[in-house]
Amino acid sequence: MAGNFTIGQVLPEFQELFDEIFDDEDSDEFDGFDIDEENNDCDLLGSFAEDTWIEGGKTPMGFTFTGNAGPKNLPEPETGSLSILDYFEAVFTDGILDTIVTETNRYANIYIQGHPEPTQHSRFKKWTPVTHGEMKAFIAVAIAMGIIKQINMQDYWCTDPVVSTPFFSSVMPRDRFLSIMSFLHLSNNTLAVPRGEEGYTPLQKLGSPYQELLQRFQEVYNPSQCVAVDEGMIAWRGNLKFRVYSPDKPIKYGIKLYMLCDSKNGYCSRVELYTGRSSEVSEYGATYDLVMRLAEPYLLKGYKIYIDNYFSSPALFYNLWLNGTLACGTLRSNRRGVPDKMKNAHPCKGQMMAFNNGTLVAVKFSDKKEVCLLTTIHEGMYLFRNCL
Repeated sequence: MAGNFTIGQVLPEFQELFDEIFDDEDSDEFDGFDIDEENNDCDLLGSFAEDTWIEGGKTPMGFTFTGNAGPKNLPEPETGSLSILDYFEAVFTDGILDTIVTETNRYANIYIQGHPEPTQHSRFKKWTPVTHGEMKAFIAVAIAMGIIKQINMQDYWCTDPVVSTPFFSSVMPRDRFLSIMSFLHLSNNTLAVPRGEEGYTPLQKLGSPYQELLQRFQEVYNPSQCVAVDEGMIAWRGNLKFRVYSPDKPIKYGIKLYMLCDSKNGYCSRVELYTGRSSEVSEYGATYDLVMRLAEPYLLKGYKIYIDNYFSSPALFYNLWLNGTLACGTLRSNRRGVPDKMKNAHPCKGQMMAFNNGTLVAVKFSDKKEVCLLTTIHEGMYLFRNCL
Protein backbone atom coordinates (compact mmCIF):
# COMPACT_ATOMS: atom_id res chain seq x y z
CA MET A 1 0.00 0.00 0.00
CA ALA A 2 1.15 3.55 -0.69
CA GLY A 3 0.62 4.53 2.94
CA ASN A 4 3.20 1.94 3.99
CA PHE A 5 5.72 3.00 1.36
CA THR A 6 9.33 2.31 2.40
CA ILE A 7 12.63 3.28 0.88
CA GLY A 8 13.78 -0.30 0.60
CA GLN A 9 10.98 -1.14 -1.79
CA VAL A 10 12.46 1.11 -4.47
CA LEU A 11 16.05 1.95 -3.67
CA PRO A 12 17.33 -0.44 -0.98
CA GLU A 13 20.87 0.91 -1.19
CA PHE A 14 19.65 4.14 0.47
CA GLN A 15 17.87 2.48 3.43
CA GLU A 16 20.87 2.52 5.77
CA LEU A 17 21.63 6.17 5.01
CA PHE A 18 17.97 7.15 5.53
CA ASP A 19 17.77 5.37 8.91
CA GLU A 20 21.02 6.95 10.05
CA ILE A 21 19.74 10.44 9.28
CA PHE A 22 16.26 10.13 10.78
CA ASP A 23 16.64 7.70 13.71
CA ASP A 24 17.34 10.25 16.45
CA GLU A 25 14.82 9.67 19.22
CA ASP A 26 15.96 12.66 21.29
CA SER A 27 14.44 15.26 18.99
CA ASP A 28 12.39 17.95 20.80
CA GLU A 29 10.13 18.36 17.77
CA PHE A 30 6.84 20.24 18.24
CA ASP A 31 7.57 21.67 21.69
CA GLY A 32 4.81 24.24 22.21
CA PHE A 33 3.29 23.53 18.79
CA ASP A 34 -0.46 23.03 18.45
CA ILE A 35 -0.92 20.24 15.92
CA ASP A 36 -4.02 19.87 13.76
CA GLU A 37 -5.89 16.57 14.08
CA GLU A 38 -5.29 15.87 10.39
CA ASN A 39 -1.63 16.95 10.53
CA ASN A 40 -0.28 14.86 13.37
CA ASP A 41 3.40 14.35 12.56
CA CYS A 42 4.43 13.52 16.13
CA ASP A 43 5.30 9.99 14.99
CA LEU A 44 7.88 11.26 12.54
CA LEU A 45 11.14 9.64 13.57
CA GLY A 46 14.42 11.37 14.17
CA SER A 47 16.08 14.42 12.68
CA PHE A 48 19.06 15.37 10.59
CA ALA A 49 22.21 15.48 12.68
CA GLU A 50 22.98 19.11 13.47
CA ASP A 51 26.56 18.89 12.21
CA THR A 52 25.43 17.78 8.74
CA TRP A 53 23.93 21.22 8.05
CA ILE A 54 26.13 24.07 6.87
CA GLU A 55 25.24 27.66 6.13
CA GLY A 56 24.73 28.56 2.47
CA GLY A 57 22.95 27.11 -0.53
CA LYS A 58 24.02 24.31 -2.84
CA THR A 59 23.96 23.43 -6.51
CA PRO A 60 20.72 21.49 -7.02
CA MET A 61 20.81 18.05 -8.63
CA GLY A 62 18.10 17.57 -11.23
CA PHE A 63 16.52 14.40 -12.57
CA THR A 64 15.65 13.65 -16.19
CA PHE A 65 11.91 14.06 -16.68
CA THR A 66 10.37 10.93 -18.19
CA GLY A 67 6.70 11.62 -17.45
CA ASN A 68 5.52 11.99 -21.09
CA ALA A 69 3.21 14.87 -20.23
CA GLY A 70 -0.07 15.20 -22.09
CA PRO A 71 -3.29 13.32 -22.95
CA LYS A 72 -3.19 9.56 -23.38
CA ASN A 73 -5.57 6.64 -23.94
CA LEU A 74 -8.05 8.87 -25.75
CA PRO A 75 -10.27 7.68 -28.62
CA GLU A 76 -9.25 8.49 -32.17
CA PRO A 77 -11.51 11.23 -33.61
CA GLU A 78 -13.58 10.17 -36.59
CA THR A 79 -13.15 13.58 -38.22
CA GLY A 80 -11.15 16.60 -37.10
CA SER A 81 -10.31 16.86 -33.42
CA LEU A 82 -11.95 15.48 -30.31
CA SER A 83 -15.01 17.35 -29.03
CA ILE A 84 -15.72 18.37 -25.43
CA LEU A 85 -18.15 15.44 -25.23
CA ASP A 86 -15.38 13.05 -26.37
CA TYR A 87 -13.15 14.22 -23.54
CA PHE A 88 -16.00 13.88 -21.03
CA GLU A 89 -16.83 10.36 -22.17
CA ALA A 90 -13.15 9.37 -21.98
CA VAL A 91 -13.38 9.97 -18.22
CA PHE A 92 -17.06 9.29 -17.54
CA THR A 93 -17.28 5.98 -19.38
CA ASP A 94 -20.39 4.05 -20.42
CA GLY A 95 -19.51 1.43 -17.81
CA ILE A 96 -19.68 4.02 -15.02
CA LEU A 97 -22.95 5.35 -16.41
CA ASP A 98 -24.47 1.86 -16.64
CA THR A 99 -23.62 1.21 -12.98
CA ILE A 100 -25.35 4.42 -11.92
CA VAL A 101 -28.43 3.54 -14.01
CA THR A 102 -28.60 0.02 -12.53
CA GLU A 103 -28.23 1.13 -8.92
CA THR A 104 -30.65 4.04 -9.30
CA ASN A 105 -33.34 1.77 -10.71
CA ARG A 106 -32.64 -0.84 -8.02
CA TYR A 107 -33.05 1.70 -5.23
CA ALA A 108 -36.21 3.16 -6.84
CA ASN A 109 -37.82 -0.29 -7.04
CA ILE A 110 -36.99 -1.07 -3.42
CA TYR A 111 -38.36 2.28 -2.25
CA ILE A 112 -41.59 2.08 -4.27
CA GLN A 113 -42.25 -1.51 -3.14
CA GLY A 114 -41.88 -0.32 0.45
CA HIS A 115 -44.31 2.58 -0.15
CA PRO A 116 -47.13 1.03 -2.22
CA GLU A 117 -49.53 3.88 -1.53
CA PRO A 118 -47.82 7.20 -2.36
CA THR A 119 -49.54 10.47 -1.55
CA GLN A 120 -51.94 11.96 -4.09
CA HIS A 121 -49.47 14.43 -5.57
CA SER A 122 -46.31 12.33 -5.25
CA ARG A 123 -43.98 12.44 -8.24
CA PHE A 124 -43.14 8.80 -7.61
CA LYS A 125 -46.55 7.67 -8.91
CA LYS A 126 -45.26 8.41 -12.42
CA TRP A 127 -41.85 6.76 -11.95
CA THR A 128 -40.46 4.71 -14.82
CA PRO A 129 -36.98 3.14 -14.89
CA VAL A 130 -34.31 5.62 -15.91
CA THR A 131 -32.47 4.89 -19.16
CA HIS A 132 -28.86 5.35 -20.22
CA GLY A 133 -29.78 8.42 -22.29
CA GLU A 134 -31.83 9.99 -19.50
CA MET A 135 -28.98 9.59 -17.05
CA LYS A 136 -26.67 11.38 -19.48
CA ALA A 137 -29.20 14.20 -19.75
CA PHE A 138 -29.52 14.30 -15.94
CA ILE A 139 -25.74 14.70 -15.56
CA ALA A 140 -25.70 17.40 -18.25
CA VAL A 141 -28.36 19.36 -16.36
CA ALA A 142 -26.45 18.94 -13.07
CA ILE A 143 -23.25 20.26 -14.67
CA ALA A 144 -25.14 23.22 -16.15
CA MET A 145 -26.52 24.03 -12.70
CA GLY A 146 -22.96 24.47 -11.51
CA ILE A 147 -22.40 27.09 -14.21
CA ILE A 148 -25.72 28.95 -14.02
CA LYS A 149 -26.73 29.96 -10.51
CA GLN A 150 -30.31 30.17 -9.34
CA ILE A 151 -31.61 30.81 -5.81
CA ASN A 152 -33.91 27.77 -5.86
CA MET A 153 -33.50 24.55 -7.85
CA GLN A 154 -37.03 24.79 -9.24
CA ASP A 155 -36.19 28.23 -10.67
CA TYR A 156 -34.28 26.47 -13.45
CA TRP A 157 -37.67 25.54 -14.91
CA CYS A 158 -39.32 28.89 -14.12
CA THR A 159 -41.14 30.52 -17.06
CA ASP A 160 -40.82 34.06 -15.70
CA PRO A 161 -38.87 35.95 -18.42
CA VAL A 162 -36.75 37.67 -15.76
CA VAL A 163 -35.15 34.46 -14.49
CA SER A 164 -36.05 31.84 -17.10
CA THR A 165 -33.37 29.49 -18.43
CA PRO A 166 -34.99 27.58 -21.33
CA PHE A 167 -32.11 25.11 -21.66
CA PHE A 168 -33.18 23.07 -18.63
CA SER A 169 -36.80 22.51 -19.63
CA SER A 170 -35.68 21.64 -23.16
CA VAL A 171 -33.47 18.81 -21.84
CA MET A 172 -35.65 17.29 -19.12
CA PRO A 173 -38.95 18.06 -17.34
CA ARG A 174 -38.61 19.37 -13.80
CA ASP A 175 -40.47 16.50 -12.09
CA ARG A 176 -38.45 13.89 -13.95
CA PHE A 177 -35.18 15.53 -12.91
CA LEU A 178 -36.29 15.73 -9.26
CA SER A 179 -37.44 12.10 -9.31
CA ILE A 180 -34.10 10.87 -10.64
CA MET A 181 -32.26 13.00 -8.09
CA SER A 182 -34.37 11.49 -5.28
CA PHE A 183 -33.46 7.94 -6.30
CA LEU A 184 -29.91 8.57 -7.55
CA HIS A 185 -27.63 5.82 -6.22
CA LEU A 186 -24.10 4.61 -6.95
CA SER A 187 -24.01 1.37 -4.96
CA ASN A 188 -26.19 -1.52 -3.85
CA ASN A 189 -27.55 -0.76 -0.37
CA THR A 190 -28.17 -4.45 0.32
CA LEU A 191 -24.42 -5.12 0.14
CA ALA A 192 -23.43 -2.25 2.44
CA VAL A 193 -21.31 -3.23 5.46
CA PRO A 194 -22.69 -1.81 8.75
CA ARG A 195 -20.56 0.73 10.58
CA GLY A 196 -18.14 -0.88 12.99
CA GLU A 197 -17.94 -4.20 11.18
CA GLU A 198 -14.93 -5.48 9.25
CA GLY A 199 -14.88 -4.20 5.67
CA TYR A 200 -16.82 -1.01 6.42
CA THR A 201 -15.64 2.12 4.61
CA PRO A 202 -17.12 5.62 4.93
CA LEU A 203 -17.11 5.90 1.12
CA GLN A 204 -19.04 2.71 0.34
CA LYS A 205 -22.08 4.74 -0.76
CA LEU A 206 -19.98 6.04 -3.66
CA GLY A 207 -19.54 2.51 -4.94
CA SER A 208 -17.40 1.52 -7.89
CA PRO A 209 -18.12 4.71 -9.95
CA TYR A 210 -16.03 6.75 -7.50
CA GLN A 211 -12.95 4.54 -7.79
CA GLU A 212 -13.35 4.18 -11.56
CA LEU A 213 -13.58 7.94 -12.03
CA LEU A 214 -10.42 8.50 -10.00
CA GLN A 215 -8.65 5.88 -12.08
CA ARG A 216 -9.82 7.42 -15.35
CA PHE A 217 -8.60 10.88 -14.36
CA GLN A 218 -5.14 9.41 -13.91
CA GLU A 219 -5.25 7.21 -17.01
CA VAL A 220 -6.22 9.80 -19.63
CA TYR A 221 -3.57 12.44 -18.82
CA ASN A 222 0.01 12.66 -17.61
CA PRO A 223 0.75 15.95 -15.79
CA SER A 224 3.65 18.16 -16.80
CA GLN A 225 6.85 18.11 -14.76
CA CYS A 226 5.69 20.60 -12.10
CA VAL A 227 2.74 19.46 -9.97
CA ALA A 228 1.17 20.78 -6.77
CA VAL A 229 -0.36 18.97 -3.81
CA ASP A 230 -2.94 20.91 -1.81
CA GLU A 231 -6.28 20.59 -0.06
CA GLY A 232 -9.69 21.75 -1.23
CA MET A 233 -13.26 21.85 0.04
CA ILE A 234 -16.58 20.71 -1.41
CA ALA A 235 -19.38 22.74 0.17
CA TRP A 236 -21.66 20.54 2.27
CA ARG A 237 -23.80 21.31 5.32
CA GLY A 238 -25.71 18.04 5.52
CA ASN A 239 -25.38 15.27 8.08
CA LEU A 240 -22.06 13.57 7.42
CA LYS A 241 -19.64 12.00 9.88
CA PHE A 242 -16.52 13.30 8.12
CA ARG A 243 -17.79 16.79 7.33
CA VAL A 244 -15.19 19.34 8.46
CA TYR A 245 -15.30 22.94 9.63
CA SER A 246 -12.53 25.25 8.43
CA PRO A 247 -13.13 28.80 9.71
CA ASP A 248 -10.29 30.29 7.66
CA LYS A 249 -11.52 28.90 4.32
CA PRO A 250 -13.99 30.58 1.93
CA ILE A 251 -16.03 27.35 2.17
CA LYS A 252 -16.29 26.80 5.92
CA TYR A 253 -18.37 23.61 6.04
CA GLY A 254 -17.84 20.75 3.68
CA ILE A 255 -15.93 17.68 2.59
CA LYS A 256 -12.16 18.05 2.55
CA LEU A 257 -10.16 16.53 -0.27
CA TYR A 258 -6.49 16.40 -1.15
CA MET A 259 -5.43 16.80 -4.76
CA LEU A 260 -2.37 16.42 -6.95
CA CYS A 261 -2.76 18.86 -9.84
CA ASP A 262 -0.76 19.90 -12.89
CA SER A 263 0.78 23.31 -12.09
CA LYS A 264 0.65 24.22 -15.77
CA ASN A 265 -3.09 23.94 -16.36
CA GLY A 266 -4.71 22.87 -13.07
CA TYR A 267 -5.68 19.38 -14.27
CA CYS A 268 -6.47 17.21 -11.24
CA SER A 269 -4.75 13.85 -11.67
CA ARG A 270 -5.13 12.38 -8.19
CA VAL A 271 -7.76 12.94 -5.47
CA GLU A 272 -8.21 11.58 -1.97
CA LEU A 273 -11.23 12.40 0.18
CA TYR A 274 -10.62 13.00 3.87
CA THR A 275 -12.88 10.65 5.87
CA GLY A 276 -11.48 11.21 9.33
CA ARG A 277 -8.30 10.43 11.16
CA SER A 278 -6.82 7.12 10.07
CA SER A 279 -5.54 4.54 12.53
CA GLU A 280 -3.08 3.22 9.93
CA VAL A 281 -0.33 5.83 10.02
CA SER A 282 3.29 5.08 9.23
CA GLU A 283 6.19 6.01 11.47
CA TYR A 284 6.72 9.21 9.46
CA GLY A 285 3.27 10.69 10.02
CA ALA A 286 -0.11 11.15 8.33
CA THR A 287 0.82 14.02 5.99
CA TYR A 288 3.93 12.15 4.83
CA ASP A 289 1.76 9.12 3.99
CA LEU A 290 -0.77 11.31 2.17
CA VAL A 291 1.75 12.94 -0.16
CA MET A 292 3.46 9.63 -0.86
CA ARG A 293 0.13 8.04 -1.79
CA LEU A 294 -0.77 10.88 -4.14
CA ALA A 295 2.70 10.95 -5.72
CA GLU A 296 3.20 7.19 -5.99
CA PRO A 297 2.39 6.83 -9.75
CA TYR A 298 4.84 9.64 -10.57
CA LEU A 299 7.88 8.60 -8.53
CA LEU A 300 11.18 7.90 -10.31
CA LYS A 301 10.09 10.04 -13.29
CA GLY A 302 11.76 13.37 -12.47
CA TYR A 303 8.65 15.25 -11.30
CA LYS A 304 8.81 18.41 -9.17
CA ILE A 305 6.21 18.71 -6.40
CA TYR A 306 5.22 22.03 -4.81
CA ILE A 307 3.42 21.98 -1.45
CA ASP A 308 2.70 24.23 1.53
CA ASN A 309 3.79 23.95 5.15
CA TYR A 310 0.92 21.64 6.07
CA PHE A 311 2.73 18.83 4.24
CA SER A 312 6.42 19.85 4.15
CA SER A 313 8.96 17.99 6.24
CA PRO A 314 12.63 17.02 5.76
CA ALA A 315 11.71 13.31 5.88
CA LEU A 316 9.18 13.70 3.07
CA PHE A 317 11.49 15.75 0.84
CA TYR A 318 14.41 13.41 1.41
CA ASN A 319 12.33 10.33 0.64
CA LEU A 320 10.97 11.94 -2.54
CA TRP A 321 14.53 12.79 -3.58
CA LEU A 322 15.62 9.18 -3.06
CA ASN A 323 12.79 8.22 -5.39
CA GLY A 324 13.79 10.54 -8.21
CA THR A 325 11.33 13.32 -7.33
CA LEU A 326 12.17 16.90 -6.33
CA ALA A 327 10.09 19.10 -4.03
CA CYS A 328 9.75 22.67 -2.83
CA GLY A 329 7.48 24.25 -0.25
CA THR A 330 7.05 26.52 2.74
CA LEU A 331 8.07 24.97 6.04
CA ARG A 332 7.16 25.11 9.71
CA SER A 333 10.46 25.78 11.43
CA ASN A 334 9.74 23.34 14.27
CA ARG A 335 9.32 20.35 11.99
CA ARG A 336 11.52 17.44 12.98
CA GLY A 337 14.77 17.50 11.04
CA VAL A 338 15.04 21.30 10.74
CA PRO A 339 18.45 22.31 12.15
CA ASP A 340 18.58 24.25 15.43
CA LYS A 341 20.83 26.83 13.80
CA MET A 342 17.95 27.67 11.46
CA LYS A 343 15.32 27.63 14.21
CA ASN A 344 17.41 30.06 16.26
CA ALA A 345 18.37 32.31 13.33
CA HIS A 346 16.56 35.65 13.10
CA PRO A 347 17.61 37.53 9.95
CA CYS A 348 16.93 41.25 9.73
CA LYS A 349 13.99 42.43 7.65
CA GLY A 350 14.73 41.96 3.96
CA GLN A 351 17.54 39.49 4.62
CA MET A 352 17.70 35.71 4.28
CA MET A 353 19.74 32.80 5.54
CA ALA A 354 20.19 29.46 3.78
CA PHE A 355 21.38 26.12 5.11
CA ASN A 356 22.00 22.82 3.35
CA ASN A 357 23.02 19.28 4.22
CA GLY A 358 24.10 18.23 0.75
CA THR A 359 20.58 17.24 -0.32
CA LEU A 360 18.08 19.68 1.14
CA VAL A 361 18.22 23.47 1.20
CA ALA A 362 16.39 25.21 4.06
CA VAL A 363 15.89 28.97 3.80
CA LYS A 364 14.63 31.55 6.29
CA PHE A 365 13.59 34.97 5.05
CA SER A 366 12.42 37.93 7.09
CA ASP A 367 9.78 40.33 5.78
CA LYS A 368 6.67 41.23 7.81
CA LYS A 369 7.32 37.90 9.53
CA GLU A 370 9.84 35.12 9.20
CA VAL A 371 9.13 32.67 6.39
CA CYS A 372 10.86 29.30 6.01
CA LEU A 373 11.15 27.22 2.88
CA LEU A 374 12.54 23.80 2.09
CA THR A 375 13.64 22.65 -1.35
CA THR A 376 15.55 20.05 -3.29
CA ILE A 377 14.97 21.98 -6.52
CA HIS A 378 16.70 25.33 -5.96
CA GLU A 379 19.93 26.75 -4.67
CA GLY A 380 19.07 29.16 -1.84
CA MET A 381 19.93 32.52 -3.43
CA TYR A 382 18.38 31.51 -6.75
CA LEU A 383 15.16 30.67 -4.95
CA PHE A 384 14.76 34.15 -3.53
CA ARG A 385 15.91 36.03 -6.61
CA ASN A 386 13.32 34.30 -8.76
CA CYS A 387 10.45 33.28 -6.49
CA LEU A 388 9.96 36.20 -4.09
